[in-house]
Amino acid sequence: RSAVGAGIRAEFGYKPNPKMADNLGHCHEQGVPFMVLFGEEEMGRGLVKIKDMDAHAEEAVPVGELVPELRRRIAARAERIAAAEAAEAEAAAGKAEAQPAAAEGAAAAQ
Repeated sequence: RSAVGAGIRAEFGYKPNPKMADNLGHCHEQGVPFMVLFGEEEMGRGLVKIKDMDAHAEEAVPVGELVPELRRRIAARAERIAAAEAAEAEAAAGKAEAQPAAAEGAAAAQ
């Protein structure tokens, strides 16, 4: 089953001799979180590589595990982003609460 068939948004590079730097630049510009890389060697072994653009890491996985592994990674990334946003909102709320208290303390000192 393909990533697109599984409901995962995907692009395919059609250049006959793509340059990795161009592909990486495109992914960074477009906010693509994962690249799936495969060459003759990987395909001969039944593998593809998933490159995590955030972690700057790649891992080989069996072709048959590509869709479930992408789904797992997409879900984990969404959880990390949600947790970071929640922590950021909590920190902003804490600053907002501390500012009026500081202002009240300064007014009482006068």
